[in-house]
Amino acid sequence: MRLQPLMLCLASLLVLTACPRSYVDDDHEASMARQVILDMEVRDSLNPKGGDQTDWKRVVPMADGKVTLTVVVGDPFVGSHNVVGAITVFDSDKEVVAKARLDSMQNEYKLRWLAVAQSAYWVRFKAHSGDATYSINYAPKRVNPCDKCSSSERCERGMCLPREVVPCNGPCPRGKVCDSRTNECTSRNPCSGVTCKSGKVCRGGVCRTKSVRPAGCNPPCSSKERCKGTRCVAKKKPVAEGPRVVKYNAKVVSRSGQGDTSYLVLNKGSAHGVKVGDTGSIGGFGLRVVNVYAVRCKVRVKASLGKLAGKNSAVIKTTR
Repeated sequence: MRLQPLMLCLASLLVLTACPRSYVDDDHEASMARQVILDMEVRDSLNPKGGDQTDWKRVVPMADGKVTLTVVVGDPFVGSHNVVGAITVFDSDKEVVAKARLDSMQNEYKLRWLAVAQSAYWVRFKAHSGDATYSINYAPKRVNPCDKCSSSERCERGMCLPREVVPCNGPCPRGKVCDSRTNECTSRNPCSGVTCKSGKVCRGGVCRTKSVRPAGCNPPCSSKERCKGTRCVAKKKPVAEGPRVVKYNAKVVSRSGQGDTSYLVLNKGSAHGVKVGDTGSIGGFGLRVVNVYAVRCKVRVKASLGKLAGKNSAVIKTTR
């Protein structure tokens, strides 16, 4: 009698192990989406007549980059299927990032989008008619963060930074010296802090004997001349009033450039009197107008985009 319960238990265990587990299609809502794991193929089917009209899958890339989702509908050796519907990929904000229309003459579909690491993307399979099995898998492709850097930038640890400028960009103009602290040419007085003895004067940072010039012109200048220092020079004839110079304050609309030359579009054009060849300045750099439109003009600046960063106001000088 004691063997009867034991035999019942063994019989129940044999029944449980003999019955295979069947797949339950319960991913008809986004909240129940099955996750697609990298390099693993997931198989499913669509059958609107049988109540399986919509399937949801979920993809979570581990790194930033482009994702390629490959879907094969039906038997690729047969070459067709009868499912009519669509595949749509949504991001976490429910925005569509990729989609494809199911065509009975096409078996393989590739959906691509730019993904963010650790962000979930939902894939919806929706069939209006027909029935077929399908498989789905995905492969990521890392994006090189340095690809977005311009020619005037350098890439360091995945960040685009301005390229290092040659000290003072070469020799400084006459009358200026290179300040090693700022790596820029400056008009700093070299005689600053230099004290010279009586009778001497500082020139170029060196004390030199002061030259005494006689005051006035000797002999006196004629009525057609004027005295300049110790020399008589001809008087300048009155100059007739010439064209009037007008200055316009303009805003930068867009910018582009390469190397040490930048091109900016400003919000002043022919309607304001701007002409090709007019000059001006922006952030201490000179500019020249190269194209003029109705209410816009294009100017060239001998400076890189990095040096013009944050400088959005310019001055245009034109003549009337």
